Amino acid sequence: MTRNRRILVADDDPSTLRLVRILLERENLECITCDDPGRVHRLVAETDPALVILDLIMPGTSGLTLLEQLRAEPSTRALPVLVLSAKGTGADRVRGLRAGADDYLVKPFEPEELLIRIQRLLDGGREGSGIVLSGRLGRLSSGDILQQILLSGLDGLLELDGTPRGRITLSGGTIASARCGTLTGESALTVLLDRREGRFRMLEEPGPPATPERPLSLQGALMKLAWLEDELERRRGYLPPPDTAIRAVGDGPLPEGECRQLEAAL
Repeated sequence: MTRNRRILVADDDPSTLRLVRILLERENLECITCDDPGRVHRLVAETDPALVILDLIMPGTSGLTLLEQLRAEPSTRALPVLVLSAKGTGADRVRGLRAGADDYLVKPFEPEELLIRIQRLLDGGREGSGIVLSGRLGRLSSGDILQQILLSGLDGLLELDGTPRGRITLSGGTIASARCGTLTGESALTVLLDRREGRFRMLEEPGPPATPERPLSLQGALMKLAWLEDELERRRGYLPPPDTAIRAVGDGPLPEGECRQLEAAL
């Protein structure tokens, strides 16, 4: 099956539509442009895009209203939406993200940055075959999402975006395995539970099963995470003040007292 690479761009500015179309077509992406917010819903239904790029300031129906409507409908609730707007204050960004935008880019923009953000959203995909749950982390952390999935009894693979990406396999109402970069097991799970940004996806098909010695404990990982946060806070006193020059190795040995403090901090 050919991967859907169709993108709908809604903006009442002809120059923006032309520029975005040129950029997308150079990347072999199909671009559908729309300068009338009243046609957005019909075009989404007719073209089934993989991504919508939406301006906020348009005549008639505002982009913010369109975004809220897309998120309110089950068929478009998980459709990735990138807001591209001249409104760039912090309050504007927060308003757009709260309304359901997956990303927010301010005009004027760097073409390369727009393409990177588009590719990131396309790689994340939209909710479809095999995906039973997806969304963005924010008010709910990855730990909150994982607890809800365990309570629901779902089996499969929980993917968490970020650097690096994380994968948690669930089987029989337990955490069978976890991986984050080179970390595996409890260490990976502890790192992933602290993730509060990015998208998540729950897949029905977990892929190649891992073979841990025993199921991982969510409560145990949460307790370890809390302990690590407490220890980090306790040892902040060993750090030098901001903008303090750090002595280079060639400057001579550190005093014995400083060595003990560094050893304790490490």
